[in-house]
Amino acid sequence: MRLKLFLFFAIIIFNTLSGLFSTQIAPGADRMVRMMTAGGDALMILMAILSFFRHRTFYGVRFFVLFLVGASLTVLYNLDRMGVVAQLNGLRQPLFFFASLVVVHDLFMSDLREWFVRYFTLYLIVFAILQFPTSLLQYLEYGAGDEVGGTYGLTGGSGYVTQLLFLIVFYLLVRYGTDADGHRFSLAKFILFCVLLIPCVLNETKISFVLLPALLLMMVEVRRFYRVIPFAILGGLLVYGLYYYYDQIAGGADTLFDEKFLERYLVYDRRQNVDVPRIQKLVLLAHIFAKDLFSAVFGMGYGLFTGGHLLDATRTGKALAYLGGSRGLLLTMWVQGGLIGVAVMLICLFSFIKSRVPVNSATRRLGLFIVLSLVGILVYNDAVLDRVFAAICGFLMMWVYFGGRDAEREEAEPASNADQSDHIPVPVEDEQSINR
Repeated sequence: MRLKLFLFFAIIIFNTLSGLFSTQIAPGADRMVRMMTAGGDALMILMAILSFFRHRTFYGVRFFVLFLVGASLTVLYNLDRMGVVAQLNGLRQPLFFFASLVVVHDLFMSDLREWFVRYFTLYLIVFAILQFPTSLLQYLEYGAGDEVGGTYGLTGGSGYVTQLLFLIVFYLLVRYGTDADGHRFSLAKFILFCVLLIPCVLNETKISFVLLPALLLMMVEVRRFYRVIPFAILGGLLVYGLYYYYDQIAGGADTLFDEKFLERYLVYDRRQNVDVPRIQKLVLLAHIFAKDLFSAVFGMGYGLFTGGHLLDATRTGKALAYLGGSRGLLLTMWVQGGLIGVAVMLICLFSFIKSRVPVNSATRRLGLFIVLSLVGILVYNDAVLDRVFAAICGFLMMWVYFGGRDAEREEAEPASNADQSDHIPVPVEDEQSINR
């Protein structure tokens, strides 16, 4: 199990820094980095498969197997269209999510659980801190935009960074910034952890205007209204600050809430030679599948949006290139794996919310915030297909699933009691009792 723990951290740390390394530090090493990434994918999937029997009742294992069955049908249905190699290459992304979920669950069930949680939390803190200097340097060189990807480098990871920072901040607040009962959040800790959100201003991600108000609402304790006031004041200042600095850095903040802008950004854009809006892509895909119901069920093959690096892009992928670019998880899974892939992925994503044990209010709110983030990516992006996002999100899901901070306290109490029992002084019998 220690080897599995070491390999898991090695894979995640490599994926965390690989984008920065291959796009800025050593661009010529891109092919080598991609080959190492493929090796890490295979290793993560193998570690998950080896724990199948031991955790066969875990919902993640069941959905992993279901996804493999559905993906096999997709591969067979699209043999003439996509071939086998391209589809297996494309399958690495969704399989990494299922595999990381199973491996994280396996580590939570092991004797190394306390060590794993402690050091993964340290990894999250270091990950969040690293985003500021890397994002700042990228912003100074390229300006606000997709190039400001922090440790993701220049490959358009700004949206992933923003979503991860909000998830990490909320996790740290629940873990370190709530009272013993998990009902009340600390205002001072909230201010401290919000510093980690600064890169979200530099990378021009519009989803920050959704996640920040959602984070603030999740922290509100409605039972005692007077405690809402300081958070409301601070929240208003943060939202205004985000709006002001976004306008200063990226410009055009006043158009974000304009109905015509939102329509053009998400629904329909009449301009030519621009990325098709996300919802418009779903409508176009629905029209394609209306003429091919079998493809709607089984998909057009995994790997449509991959290739061009280790492998050449497929003809089908080139023909559907207009569905690429900015796209949500729903579109990515539907066009590749059909309704089968969509159904298995969606059910697995949200099954963690049914925790194994009762959780306190703060942990439950973290679970709801994760759900909100996952609902957002259905249309906004396909973040769970990113390896770093998949691992971090899988850890947060399992932390909630296993009871959060309450479960850690319950485990610590028996251990502390055992330690105390080991040091209970044994009375020495006096001379009279010995004589008796």
